[in-house]
Amino acid sequence: MAEPTAPAKRPRSLFPLYFAAAWTLALGGIYMAGLLDNVESYWGDHLFSFNEARLKTGDPRIIVAAIDEGTIQDHGWPMPRGVYARLVDKLVALDVKAIGFDVLLLNPYKFDEAGDRALVEATRRSKRTVHLGLDQMKTLPGRDQPIHIVEHPIEGLEAAAVYLGHPNVDETMDLDGHLRRMPLFSKALKDPKGSGLPWPTLDPAVLAVFEGKPLADYAKKWGRLNVYVNFRRVQIWSQSEFMRAKGHPNEEVGAYYQPISMSDILEGRLTEAQKRTFNGALVLVGATATGAFDHYASPFQDITPGVEFHASLIDNMMHGDYLRRTDTLTTLLIILAFIWLPLLVLHVPPAAGFGAMAAMLAGWVGFTNWQFLHQVRYEFVAPALGLLVSFIGTTVQRVLKEGAEKRAIQQTFGRFVSPDVVKDLAQNPEKARIGAQQRVMTVFFLDIAHFTNISEKLHSDQLFEFLNVYLSALTDVVEGEQKGTIDKYIGDCIMAFWNAPLDQPDHRARACVAAVRCQQVMAELNRTHKFSFPLPETPAARIGLNSGPMNVGFTGSRQKLQYTVLGDEVNLGSRLEGANKFFGSSVMVSESCFEGGREAVEGRLLGQIRVVGKQVPIRVYELLAEKGKLSEEWRKALPAYEKGIELFLAERFSEARAAFGAALEAIPDDKPSRLYCDACDDYAAIPPHGEWRVFNLTAK
Repeated sequence: MAEPTAPAKRPRSLFPLYFAAAWTLALGGIYMAGLLDNVESYWGDHLFSFNEARLKTGDPRIIVAAIDEGTIQDHGWPMPRGVYARLVDKLVALDVKAIGFDVLLLNPYKFDEAGDRALVEATRRSKRTVHLGLDQMKTLPGRDQPIHIVEHPIEGLEAAAVYLGHPNVDETMDLDGHLRRMPLFSKALKDPKGSGLPWPTLDPAVLAVFEGKPLADYAKKWGRLNVYVNFRRVQIWSQSEFMRAKGHPNEEVGAYYQPISMSDILEGRLTEAQKRTFNGALVLVGATATGAFDHYASPFQDITPGVEFHASLIDNMMHGDYLRRTDTLTTLLIILAFIWLPLLVLHVPPAAGFGAMAAMLAGWVGFTNWQFLHQVRYEFVAPALGLLVSFIGTTVQRVLKEGAEKRAIQQTFGRFVSPDVVKDLAQNPEKARIGAQQRVMTVFFLDIAHFTNISEKLHSDQLFEFLNVYLSALTDVVEGEQKGTIDKYIGDCIMAFWNAPLDQPDHRARACVAAVRCQQVMAELNRTHKFSFPLPETPAARIGLNSGPMNVGFTGSRQKLQYTVLGDEVNLGSRLEGANKFFGSSVMVSESCFEGGREAVEGRLLGQIRVVGKQVPIRVYELLAEKGKLSEEWRKALPAYEKGIELFLAERFSEARAAFGAALEAIPDDKPSRLYCDACDDYAAIPPHGEWRVFNLTAK
């Protein structure tokens, strides 16, 4: 059989490194391919909804002149251009600073050509109005590929407007139909009005008029950037005179981006507060009626008027608080860090590792949400996925690896220690340090007295039955109750130890209690167990305990191993078991062992002895019972015995003789008391001299 190797010394697995490297490449490719974009978008929508109460409110200078149901009911759809001309004049009279039309007016209105001319003139007079053209993809004769073509508004309107914007969102609309980012300038066409700049969308064009700055300033700042909209929480439906007429209550003006019905403006149904709101405002003219089909999904609801998106984006530009997305390199570095972080907790307990990963994921949620509230959008999904998959992958491998280690430990230690010890080692492989090591331990020797006489008078099968009954019961105490490690059985002798391979800080107390309980089990077996044959003598047990530094580990050959303990302190424990014969005691423990176990057991001083092979004498004790469980006889005898020891050591032998006699009256067969009575008689007759307080033992 090959010598087993300690799990702690096995080469560290390279799987976590290979897994992390492979997952880094895989997730990096998935992220770069945009396969997580939809999930990331949904997460972004969730951030808006979750933080709805914390979002900024819109700038009150931005007003939507809403083509709502009431306006369509009053003026039809599509509306004559003369209605728009009247609206421009009304807004100029209200002293608005900029007017932006989110309405396409591409073809002449055949039923109201005068209205078209009126709108052109009203636009020219206003000197503050922006209209829309359209960027169309068309295939021209002689060409195979479609190209971008400008569709101009009705004749004269482009020249009359301060700027001609475009509303195109197709190139930035997500696959789920949501508008989350909008272009500021065309990527394909130049400004039809000849500025030489990229063609602006409605938003920078209207803002340039409102702020009185050249359009070139906005082109320089934002260029061809797709701006991620930082939505405000807007109120969609108008509190107009038309709605009030239908029984809806009015609210105070100042609900930001609250649409004010175009009909209310045209018919002069504005309150004084509303009129003041228009002064110096930026007005966007757009449809809010569902029948106008200019609606998109927002983070707050599935149907949101497109003009509200323009209002939000203009507000973002006005205040510089549009959402800033982290660049690709930053995201890749975060993904890399999150994939490799789980490797740092591979060697902590699983519960602690799970807690660390949960805390890290919660921290990432909190950090990205906090940054979102400060207008920075970190990619959340890819790093979180990197962290979770990396942790799950390495944890699964760790569980499988530790399972193999536990099986190896069970196979190795299962032959030497109790099942409970093996179970604990399997759960904590780091404790299974196979190999020689020095530890402070407690060793236990138990020998069945009179075994020679018993064995000579029993047949072999009877002898084995006898041993199996007693050794099984004693082993249950040592291993089962007190979690000791049985080293070996030597005929009728049991050798055991504590504090290896598991750490047992209370090893002295455990061994002391085990010794007392073994004596109780012996007495119980003698009283109750019935063999099919008579025992020649009543079995008794002698036990020796010692604590101190010992060497523990595997010894033997490559074919047969023994997990055992060696050293002088082990030999002393064996000598103490034999020294019971001198005193007539049953459980002898060294002082070093007794001091660590006195809180768990009752005991008495036997004296100082010098065992065979040792020069330095030691104090030894006899264990009598578990703490607080002395018999009535011992409660009477022990005080007398202890007084006798005190007087004996003080050389007051006559008084000591009387005290030991009192102990014998309570327990007539107490052999240590009888030994001291005889010693008192001897020393009273012939005074002692030299090292008389030490008993020198001449036999093992």
